[in-house]
Amino acid sequence: IRTPPRSTLFPYTTLLPISIVPPELDEAITSTGIAILRPSSVVNSKYLFYWVCSNSFVSALSKAQDGTMYPAIRDSDLSSATLPLPPLKEQQRIVGRIESLFACSRNARQELAQVPRLLDHYKGSLLATAFSGEMTSDDTEIDFADKPFREAIASTFYGPRFARSDYDPLGVVTLRTTDFDDGGNIRLKSPPAVRVSQAEMDKWGLIDGDLLITRTGSIGKCALYSAEIGPALPSAYLIRVRLDRSEEHTSELQ
Repeated sequence: IRTPPRSTLFPYTTLLPISIVPPELDEAITSTGIAILRPSSVVNSKYLFYWVCSNSFVSALSKAQDGTMYPAIRDSDLSSATLPLPPLKEQQRIVGRIESLFACSRNARQELAQVPRLLDHYKGSLLATAFSGEMTSDDTEIDFADKPFREAIASTFYGPRFARSDYDPLGVVTLRTTDFDDGGNIRLKSPPAVRVSQAEMDKWGLIDGDLLITRTGSIGKCALYSAEIGPALPSAYLIRVRLDRSEEHTSELQ
């Protein structure tokens, strides 16, 4: 079926998406599964398009869909649908207003898309300032000399792997990277749970203040475990880092 320019294309089955034919596709051919709505002289083509895209129109036609295996509407359903029809001049004003608001929405989305990048940049700058000593500096000189990471930790290990038969919704939750938010907090998102013995829990269980670091996928994404979460284990794609917080060790580092 050939498509005149500025016609609206409306699918009989899915009802969405809906398109308007641009001038460069004049006389293009479309499938028989798409209705071609050609505006008359009393209807602005874009006004017709935006009305057909509206929830009111789509919802009304969805109730007319017929068929079990292949639900669809008929030409008679389309022809009997209603259309609010003000004078052409008012239609043009409405189209102009819609497109102006859509332009604002697009601009807003583009601006919002920059927010994560700006936040990451700000976070990086903030941390760099904090660890250089500039954030808390005063007249007292403080040594910020680099030290090996191993001097600050008590132990590390990869999270354990479990057999499929070990998983049990009543077991101990296993934390994953998807449970970490961007602020280093743990927000449980229905993590899987496993059955473990007391000996395995003593070996692999997390304690308050443990640092979890992602080692595959979103490499480096971290979170701090809090005992308020309840008993938990690290998943196989995490590294558990336990800080050495003994008084003797702390004084040595100072």
